[in-house]
Amino acid sequence: MPTLILLALVAGAVVWQVVSDRASLSQLASARGWRLERISFAPFAPGWLTRSRHLRAYRLHYRDGSGRLETRTCVVGGPAGFRLDPPSCEADAASARTLPRKRLPRIARLALGAGLGCWAGAAIGIGLCLVIYPGSNVAPAYGVIYGAPAGVLAGLVFVLWPRD
Repeated sequence: MPTLILLALVAGAVVWQVVSDRASLSQLASARGWRLERISFAPFAPGWLTRSRHLRAYRLHYRDGSGRLETRTCVVGGPAGFRLDPPSCEADAASARTLPRKRLPRIARLALGAGLGCWAGAAIGIGLCLVIYPGSNVAPAYGVIYGAPAGVLAGLVFVLWPRD
């Protein structure tokens, strides 16, 4: 039962982040005078291999002031706030930095850190115990018992660690 609650909290945090991103992108489009047609998630947009894990890419389909349909990739999150690819001019970059950044609430970040840490710790613990005790029936149980709490602690430390 606690696992279901944790999964529900993680899913809620992800939904919160997507809704927040879409609202911020709509605000960005209206600030530039664009009429937004569609926002689509673009995880494999150019630069996805070098992008930080805290950044999310969206593809904006909009009509500009002259009514022309254009498509642009926008990267959201991290210390930069918004970044439009390709940047149209320095004014776009400067005005994008003035938009407020919305962070996940602390409880959502804690739930994400604890949940993902628990799963990762349990998986690593099971793998290590299967290597240490090959062929044992209790190795997966030991892996979960020792790995999950360690993963939760590591996830919480990662989320709470101060970043500039």
